[in-house]
Amino acid sequence: METNEPTVQDYEMQDTTAEENQAAHVAEQTAEVSEADKTLQALEALPELMEKLEEDDTQYQLHVQLIETLKQADLPNELEQARINMHKVFPLTEALWLEWINDTKKEADTEEGREKLMALYNQAQEDYLSIEIWKSYVEYILDNFHAKFDDSVTKEDELIQTTRQDLLHAVGATQFHVKQSQQIWKAFIEFEMELLNKYKDAEQQKRVHNAFVQRLGVLHIDYQDTFDSLSSFISTWDNANYETIMMQTTPIYARTKKAAEERDIFEMKITASGYSLDAFYEYIENEKVSKNMSCINNIEKGRIGSQLDTVTLRAIRFFDTALSSKQLLSSMDDLVTILLAKIDYVRRKIDWEEATQDDLIDIQLVFAECLEYYNEAFPDTADPYYRIQKYHAFIAEKRLYDIEKARELWQEIVETHGRDTEAWIQYITFERNQNNYQLCETLFKKALQKNVDNPMRLIDTWNSMEREFGTLESFERAAIQMNRKVKTFSRQWQAALVVQEEYNEPLDTEKPIVEDAPETAVKDKEAEKPTESVTEEKPVENTVEETHVEAKEETSKKEHSTDEPKELDFTLKRKASEGDLNEEEAKKHKSNEKEEAPRESLPPPRKPFNPLPRAARSRRGKSLALHGSKSLGRQDVHQVKDPVVPDTPEKTNDDFRNMLLGKK
Repeated sequence: METNEPTVQDYEMQDTTAEENQAAHVAEQTAEVSEADKTLQALEALPELMEKLEEDDTQYQLHVQLIETLKQADLPNELEQARINMHKVFPLTEALWLEWINDTKKEADTEEGREKLMALYNQAQEDYLSIEIWKSYVEYILDNFHAKFDDSVTKEDELIQTTRQDLLHAVGATQFHVKQSQQIWKAFIEFEMELLNKYKDAEQQKRVHNAFVQRLGVLHIDYQDTFDSLSSFISTWDNANYETIMMQTTPIYARTKKAAEERDIFEMKITASGYSLDAFYEYIENEKVSKNMSCINNIEKGRIGSQLDTVTLRAIRFFDTALSSKQLLSSMDDLVTILLAKIDYVRRKIDWEEATQDDLIDIQLVFAECLEYYNEAFPDTADPYYRIQKYHAFIAEKRLYDIEKARELWQEIVETHGRDTEAWIQYITFERNQNNYQLCETLFKKALQKNVDNPMRLIDTWNSMEREFGTLESFERAAIQMNRKVKTFSRQWQAALVVQEEYNEPLDTEKPIVEDAPETAVKDKEAEKPTESVTEEKPVENTVEETHVEAKEETSKKEHSTDEPKELDFTLKRKASEGDLNEEEAKKHKSNEKEEAPRESLPPPRKPFNPLPRAARSRRGKSLALHGSKSLGRQDVHQVKDPVVPDTPEKTNDDFRNMLLGKK
């Protein structure tokens, strides 16, 4: 007789279930307490994070911490503002963008929410190319389409047209991603195939066919998938013309296949190396020389306006914000690099063939602004390479044709960097380009009095300039000046050598020598050598601004020298070598009785001589016949017979496609 009384096992099971429920309840309570503790901690941490960001909003990690803290504190409005504030300063990561997008999707059930979401997608797409973000975009577009697509929708419906435009936008933005663009394109072609299957329209069939052919001509790793899909499409929708269509598309396939296989090697290297920079550099170098379907990533070859606009906007988007970075302001080189990039941007915007007055004002303003910004950041430290001023001087001379402004800038440069040999040489080269040779001579003298860091380089440049552009008289004056300076340097080096020998200290040959050598160090050496009369040089006292006056005064007076050195490093003994002067004329020059001839203006430069290549020499004699070759004439036509074609079994479309691809 059966009874319904519970057994011992039933009681045990009930106890076990009760214990499990109690444990689950305790765990749930513990989780709630833990979550509440985390929320409380997040709320307590918020004021400090916000205060730090108010002091310096260029701290990337602080932005990330604030966003995570606001998510934990469940403050959606403050979270939205924190994301906006971070995006003003930095491009967001892919993960941060997708989190923001997914949160916004929850509000996209209204027209206002949809507009907000689409604007967010646009902002994310402007930061950089992300296939994951574009996949999210495409999924949202298709979900919205399928929610409204039913039998009442016609093929001309606005829903279809709008969806197609949105998908084509995604395809166009991602098509040059060699490895992953197929994910976006397949979503688009599935949408078009869905419409074809529903409406079975000839126009839609042609649209799909063209989409396949166009995609096959784009460089992408999944070229085989595209070709196979095209084959299946033709078999289903246009089988009668299968062989003709496939023969037409096979050359496109072969070209894409060759280019894709080349890139696939570098794509695998990047993945295997953990996305190392060296692997990317190797890939880039290959793109520069590759002749197989140049990739859009190589900007020099792929000049597509829409792509270049996006790259340019992305490059300059955070420029002004970056100038407020404390890290940037602590580095002189980084700041100058950013400022030069801004100048480059303004310069490239100007069409110099048709520059307007506003263009000229803009380029001068950007130089003034950048120099002022640098001086505010580093008021006590001049740029050792005077890069902004030098750039400005070049633009003033070559683009604005403002010679006085360029001269003013060079004068400021040599006043600030008086010991920099290259600064003087570049200023002198500027004046030489203006045919101001007498001013160049004055500048050379002034530079030698400034104790420049490389006097022999300056002397060598002066010597070369006199040989190329100077007169006999100016060359003689320059040679005397240069030889005096060389002898002064020789005495100073000897004095420094004595110091080194006496104190057993290494001689620093890179350090410029001061004008006054220590007398105590050379006293014994001077006593052993016969005294030599050396005329003291007067320092050039006039400033750079007075050099024009000095140059004019020098043209009206002769430079007399009674202490011409016995040995000259420059060939003064051959004063008359340039004109083959006779002995009497040379004496006249030495006694300074003849009036100095004025410098001749420089004739316009001639074009460099480029000899024409020699014409290829033709071989004399009879031409050589090629061994083993024989041409057929009309009389040999009977030798060519039609081949016998054996009976073969009927072939399928797959057999034909395999034949095209070279498969057995």
